[in-house]
Amino acid sequence: MKILVMGLPGSGKTFLSKIIAEHYNIAHFEADVIRHLFCDWDFSIQGRRRQAIRMAKLTQLTDISICDFVCPTGETRKQFVADIT
Repeated sequence: MKILVMGLPGSGKTFLSKIIAEHYNIAHFEADVIRHLFCDWDFSIQGRRRQAIRMAKLTQLTDISICDFVCPTGETRKQFVADIT
Protein backbone atom coordinates (compact mmCIF):
# COMPACT_ATOMS: atom_id res chain seq x y z
CA MET A 1 0.00 0.00 0.00
CA LYS A 2 1.31 3.43 -0.98
CA ILE A 3 0.20 6.47 0.98
CA LEU A 4 0.90 9.90 -0.49
CA VAL A 5 0.97 13.02 1.66
CA MET A 6 1.19 15.97 -0.70
CA GLY A 7 1.01 19.71 -0.35
CA LEU A 8 2.87 22.95 -0.72
CA PRO A 9 6.40 23.41 0.65
CA GLY A 10 6.32 24.09 4.38
CA SER A 11 2.76 22.81 4.82
CA GLY A 12 3.72 20.03 7.27
CA LYS A 13 3.88 17.01 4.94
CA THR A 14 7.04 15.60 6.46
CA PHE A 15 5.94 16.33 10.02
CA LEU A 16 2.65 14.46 9.53
CA SER A 17 4.25 11.62 7.56
CA LYS A 18 6.89 10.99 10.22
CA ILE A 19 4.26 10.77 12.95
CA ILE A 20 2.15 8.33 10.92
CA ALA A 21 5.19 6.23 9.93
CA GLU A 22 6.40 5.97 13.52
CA HIS A 23 2.95 5.23 14.92
CA TYR A 24 2.27 2.40 12.45
CA ASN A 25 5.92 1.33 12.10
CA ILE A 26 5.94 1.71 8.31
CA ALA A 27 8.54 2.96 5.86
CA HIS A 28 8.69 6.70 5.22
CA PHE A 29 10.18 8.24 2.08
CA GLU A 30 10.74 11.99 2.16
CA ALA A 31 11.20 13.68 -1.21
CA ASP A 32 14.00 16.04 -0.12
CA VAL A 33 16.03 13.16 1.31
CA ILE A 34 15.52 11.14 -1.88
CA ARG A 35 16.46 14.10 -4.09
CA HIS A 36 19.61 14.56 -1.99
CA LEU A 37 20.54 10.87 -2.30
CA PHE A 38 20.15 11.03 -6.09
CA CYS A 39 21.71 14.53 -6.37
CA ASP A 40 18.67 15.56 -8.40
CA TRP A 41 17.33 19.02 -7.63
CA ASP A 42 15.62 19.47 -11.01
CA PHE A 43 12.14 20.92 -10.48
CA SER A 44 11.26 21.17 -14.16
CA ILE A 45 8.31 19.16 -15.49
CA GLN A 46 10.73 16.36 -16.48
CA GLY A 47 12.43 16.50 -13.07
CA ARG A 48 9.09 16.25 -11.27
CA ARG A 49 8.09 13.27 -13.44
CA ARG A 50 11.40 11.58 -12.68
CA GLN A 51 10.94 12.18 -8.95
CA ALA A 52 7.38 10.78 -8.95
CA ILE A 53 8.58 7.63 -10.72
CA ARG A 54 11.56 7.34 -8.36
CA MET A 55 9.32 7.67 -5.30
CA ALA A 56 6.91 5.06 -6.70
CA LYS A 57 9.77 2.60 -7.27
CA LEU A 58 11.01 3.06 -3.71
CA THR A 59 7.60 2.13 -2.33
CA GLN A 60 7.93 -1.26 -4.02
CA LEU A 61 10.62 -2.12 -1.46
CA THR A 62 8.02 -2.43 1.31
CA ASP A 63 4.48 -3.68 1.72
CA ILE A 64 3.25 -0.42 3.22
CA SER A 65 4.91 2.98 2.95
CA ILE A 66 4.16 6.64 3.24
CA CYS A 67 5.71 9.25 0.96
CA ASP A 68 5.64 12.98 1.26
CA PHE A 69 6.32 15.27 -1.63
CA VAL A 70 4.76 18.22 -3.41
CA CYS A 71 3.47 16.09 -6.33
CA PRO A 72 1.95 19.19 -7.95
CA THR A 73 0.33 17.88 -11.12
CA GLY A 74 -2.25 15.29 -12.07
CA GLU A 75 0.41 13.65 -14.20
CA THR A 76 2.84 13.19 -11.31
CA ARG A 77 0.06 11.86 -9.08
CA LYS A 78 -0.89 9.42 -11.85
CA GLN A 79 2.74 8.29 -12.15
CA PHE A 80 3.01 7.75 -8.40
CA VAL A 81 -0.24 5.69 -8.25
CA ALA A 82 -1.05 6.13 -4.56
CA ASP A 83 -3.51 3.83 -2.85
CA ILE A 84 -4.36 6.61 -0.40
CA THR A 85 -3.80 10.34 -0.94
